[in-house]
Amino acid sequence: MPDRIILRYWMPVVIWMAAIFILSSIPGEDFPELRIPNIDKFVHFFEFFMLGLLLIRAFLNSHFNFSPTKLILLSASLAALYALSDEWHQYFISNRMPDSIDLLTDIIGSSVGIFIYRKYPAR
Repeated sequence: MPDRIILRYWMPVVIWMAAIFILSSIPGEDFPELRIPNIDKFVHFFEFFMLGLLLIRAFLNSHFNFSPTKLILLSASLAALYALSDEWHQYFISNRMPDSIDLLTDIIGSSVGIFIYRKYPAR
């Protein structure tokens, strides 16, 4: 795979995944208290919406010899596995805990990101 493809399409994926990991590493007591109901669900949705979008963009532009359907499934699977690992990671962080609703929100967010990118691809 040419370096320009790695830098242009895969580096944003790696940076975004690192950002999710860093945010998940912040102890619960260090988060500011926001009085917006369920704001954490919106944050989870947005984090994984972007991850899904970036993953499908990277896979589709990397010239892998797979059908678009397989690349969609690969993107969704990778995002779901990362969401699962993110929730597991939070188990080890002070005042954080894994949450199945967060996991579901992550999976829905990444699926919507993948769908939006496929429906309205960047030109």
